Amino acid sequence: MALISNQQTILGFEIAGFSESALIHKFPENTEKEKILEAFNLLLKKEDVGIIFISSNFAESIKKEIDEYKGIIPSVFIIPLRK
Repeated sequence: MALISNQQTILGFEIAGFSESALIHKFPENTEKEKILEAFNLLLKKEDVGIIFISSNFAESIKKEIDEYKGIIPSVFIIPLRK
């Protein structure tokens, strides 16, 4: 399992017991698309990742790339953010 998100969402995953730091990519809200895409592509290449969770705001910035991804593993799940 891997995660691309903001501090608040990551904190929830850490409280639930997920703390594999190499698989957590934490970004501030105003992060450029290139950094999000770089993290996404890095996680897609990892053989030990079966699921990628990505916050909806970051998923929106790389929507085209997510839509073009046709793989089954890792699966990509978008996490809606609280407003």
